Amino acid sequence: MSSGAVDHADDASSSSSSSSSSEEGELDWEKVDLDALKRDTEALAAWVQQLLDGEATRLKQHGVRVLPLKTQSVVTSRDESSELVHTVSVASGLDFATVESIFLGPLVACPLKAGFTGLTMMLWTEKGVQAAMPFMLAVLVPAAAADSPSGLRVWRFVNDKDETVKHTLNQMEELGQDATN
Repeated sequence: MSSGAVDHADDASSSSSSSSSSEEGELDWEKVDLDALKRDTEALAAWVQQLLDGEATRLKQHGVRVLPLKTQSVVTSRDESSELVHTVSVASGLDFATVESIFLGPLVACPLKAGFTGLTMMLWTEKGVQAAMPFMLAVLVPAAAADSPSGLRVWRFVNDKDETVKHTLNQMEELGQDATN
């Protein structure tokens, strides 16, 4: 698990193998198998939830209570300096401005979708709340960018009140499995 102290600033999809694109690169929805798309999406959501449940169970064994957060959407983009920014919309009223530390679990290759990885993110707030959420991302070009700590430094969180807070992890270090002792 990697940890990072944060600087504050006040932002999983699946496709069916039978989907088709038009010549302009747009998706031809008439040829998309919506039932297969739904099954793929549900399977991915279940896999990501397993990541979260596993981390919550591990932390509970060490006496840490975790508030699970539901990830609604994730967008990875580049900012004006070409740095990767991960925007995560969360179904929670949590004030992300109160987050003091962010811990990232190890990247886990997704067995259901080639080129995708998942991880669990732990958030510690100034009020002592330990929140956890799953996160899934595509391995982006260059491939090393998503695997390197620098590719996971900048996060933008949006709560269900549409409050947006940007966090930049200013220190990345590997934590062993005993980090919760």
